[in-house]
Amino acid sequence: MGKKTLEELVFHDDFMFAAVMMDAENCRCFLERVLELAIEKVEISTEHSFFFNPECKSIRMDVFAKDVDRTHYDIEMQLVNKDSLEKRSRYYHSQMDMEMLEKGKGYSELPDAYVIFVCNFDPLGEKKCRYTIRKHCEETGKTFADGVCTVFLNTKGENRDEVPKELAALLDFVKADLDGSEADYEDPFVEQLQNSVRRIKKSRKMGERYMMFEQYMQEYVQEHADEIREEARAEGLKQGRTEGLEQGRTEGLEQGRTEGLEQGRTEGLEQGLKQGIEQGREETVARLNKLNSCLLSANRLSDLQRALQDPEYQKKLLKEFGI
Repeated sequence: MGKKTLEELVFHDDFMFAAVMMDAENCRCFLERVLELAIEKVEISTEHSFFFNPECKSIRMDVFAKDVDRTHYDIEMQLVNKDSLEKRSRYYHSQMDMEMLEKGKGYSELPDAYVIFVCNFDPLGEKKCRYTIRKHCEETGKTFADGVCTVFLNTKGENRDEVPKELAALLDFVKADLDGSEADYEDPFVEQLQNSVRRIKKSRKMGERYMMFEQYMQEYVQEHADEIREEARAEGLKQGRTEGLEQGRTEGLEQGRTEGLEQGRTEGLEQGLKQGIEQGREETVARLNKLNSCLLSANRLSDLQRALQDPEYQKKLLKEFGI
């Protein structure tokens, strides 16, 4: 599949997501919906932004914002599950802390910080639409109020009845393809995002920005070809190992079940045959003992002696006595 044109982009594509979220009102509404907090106003950071500074050489397309309470937000779209998002969130928080702590200020003045990953996959594998991570004390169970929070959104989440319908609608829009992105989600904020996407696609300035972005991406790939190839190889090995283990587990269970049934059938037949022979032997001995007892009671000693030597005559006597 070739590179997308600007008109083919959807909300979850890196460039489009960052472009839409550079609108402060879009970002504010997005944060309110994701965090379920009332946020009066946000300011988008233009420093290091590709959209406000085309000369900026940064491959990250995060959206950085802060509100009137000085709470800082770092929002990033994640289409592919790579590296460790848990450790990456730790790194992002540390970077934010370094930038937020002003020289000469005390740690108590360090603002609260949120790192939000919007994932088109399940990052923690628990089928939840949203994972909100905060520190707590193991001994007391109380929240550790360091002002740090990480949120993972999962467009593949299955617990839609446990989250607000507004968040579910947003997640459906995030994962939508080109046709699905134009659907009616019966949600005013999603409609607001759709209108922003349409305006960006019609903007000549954004068209130029997208061309520059694509050129930069191409140059970046060329400069880091070996690194990207190795990363892709490692990711392929990891995914292959995971899929191989899962397939091996499935095939192993199936083969084990088949072999177990076969072995059980064989052992069952052997055991049944053995028990049948043993039971038949016991029944035969009981019948002969009864016959011998009847012959002795009738004082037919000659018949008893003949029966011991002649199996056919023995059968005749068994029939005679109804044994």
